[in-house]
Amino acid sequence: EAHFSKDAIISLIEQLSSRYFLNATLDDMAEHFRLALTMGKERHSWKLQKLTSVPVTRVIQCIYDKPGLFSKMVGVFTLNNIKVLSANIFTLKNGLAFDVYEVTNPPDPYRENETWDKIQRELSLAMEDRLQLGKLLLNKKGKMLLYSDGYQTPIPKKVEINNEISDFFTFIEVNTGVKVGLLYELTEQMFFMGLDIRFAKFNRDKEKMTGVFHVRDSSGQKIQGEDKLEGIRKGILSVLK
Repeated sequence: EAHFSKDAIISLIEQLSSRYFLNATLDDMAEHFRLALTMGKERHSWKLQKLTSVPVTRVIQCIYDKPGLFSKMVGVFTLNNIKVLSANIFTLKNGLAFDVYEVTNPPDPYRENETWDKIQRELSLAMEDRLQLGKLLLNKKGKMLLYSDGYQTPIPKKVEINNEISDFFTFIEVNTGVKVGLLYELTEQMFFMGLDIRFAKFNRDKEKMTGVFHVRDSSGQKIQGEDKLEGIRKGILSVLK
């Protein structure tokens, strides 16, 4: 069992916001701290927890943050026919990110370890902008449809933006139906619009998805101005069509 100095732990605590301590479990905190304090020169480290009651894997991750990280994560999962069910992401002041994703297990139960190794390799390439996620997902969309739940009844699409909920972030809530690659397209659109996703939580079932995002602009401020907010709302809605 690894032991870490009090100073190292305190230093890491100082990099975290109060939101992290309010939203993360003690077990996840312990795992995040262990990953951060043992990753050395690595850019990415994770712990996979396969749940026994449902076909779900929890991905507890420590990674160096960069613009578009969230969409890259979602894209790599989607590329490997894995659905993101929910996620909590937290960015530290020192450039690290502590994430917890709940995702479906790899489709082939006999090659799960191989699939997770492939995902980790592809994530490293994506982080270095050496993986053309958009092109790969488009080319694979036909195959991805085999894993799509689809939905028969049209689901109302709604985007709500609120600047009053938080003193530091613009709050975006998205409600829509489920379609293949939607979450990647949505988070990629937010990235292209200059939104920095600092906290996100979303859930999906067979028919609908609800996503909550706390975002800032590239200068670290809330999004101000009715025209800008309306532009963001329309930009998000354009992806939901």
